[in-house]
Amino acid sequence: MKSKREYKTLDRMVYFSIIEKIKTGELKPNEHLTEERLAKELNVSRSPIRKAITALVSEGILDYRTYSGVVVRDSMIDPSKYAYLLEVIEVFIDAAIQKMKKSNTRMDIAALRNYIASMDRSSYLQNMEDYIFNQHQFFFRILKHDPNPYYYENVKRVFFYD
Repeated sequence: MKSKREYKTLDRMVYFSIIEKIKTGELKPNEHLTEERLAKELNVSRSPIRKAITALVSEGILDYRTYSGVVVRDSMIDPSKYAYLLEVIEVFIDAAIQKMKKSNTRMDIAALRNYIASMDRSSYLQNMEDYIFNQHQFFFRILKHDPNPYYYENVKRVFFYD
């Protein structure tokens, strides 16, 4: 973690510290957060904690639940945003496939079929985590063949919230 002096404000430091704790798994999905605990852990007053929490709730990273307080969201991307992002990724995939056609790039179709079969199996078993993992791997397999790293890197950011 950066020192307090490397941030413009304490609330920015707290904001990025909470995000880092979520990324590293120190804060787990649905974990209840208290201002007191975060203030003690980050060695700051509760005021910057409140500001950071407000910003993170508005961005959908944390969630305010009646009678429970603030919790880490189960997913950083809600279903409607995820559906929208899939539409954007579809444009990237289509562009990558068109480029591959023009340059006669060969791809391992069997590997893509395996990912699709795994997605079907996961869907049947209602294992959403496995389904999404295979879906992401399917996308990455196609996008890594595109000479433009923009598509691959942006899709990676969407899925892994860099």
